Amino acid sequence: MKICPNCASENQDNAVFCSTCGALLEKSEAPQGAPPPPPPTTTPAYTPPAQPYTPQPYFPPMSTDGLAVASLALSIASFFFLPLIGAILGIIFGQMSKSKIAQSKGTLGGEQLAQAGVIIGWVHIGLVIFVTIIVLVLVIVGSSM
Repeated sequence: MKICPNCASENQDNAVFCSTCGALLEKSEAPQGAPPPPPPTTTPAYTPPAQPYTPQPYFPPMSTDGLAVASLALSIASFFFLPLIGAILGIIFGQMSKSKIAQSKGTLGGEQLAQAGVIIGWVHIGLVIFVTIIVLVLVIVGSSM
């Protein structure tokens, strides 16, 4: 067995280079009973990181627009408390909020809330018109009999 003078690992007798560190092996063998020499105490060279560190930009948490919340709340409340008035205000507030959010360039959130308020408001108005037409038809048909 050949002992590497660089890393003290054992290699086969016919090896020319160390299988661990690749250093050139000397022709002489180390005595059988002798302990292997200690590894060299060299410090590894500094290797810079592969890419330079670039700090990531900080994005503050996005706040929700109050008009978007009001739009959704009024549109839902219009089914129970404020028929038509709540739906109309929900549509108006929703459109105002969507415009305000678009102009904020990402600092305001709540676009989905505003969109839901607008949709629910229009659904409520459509239902009111549909029910009104049904009631009028029933009143006209009932009075003609």
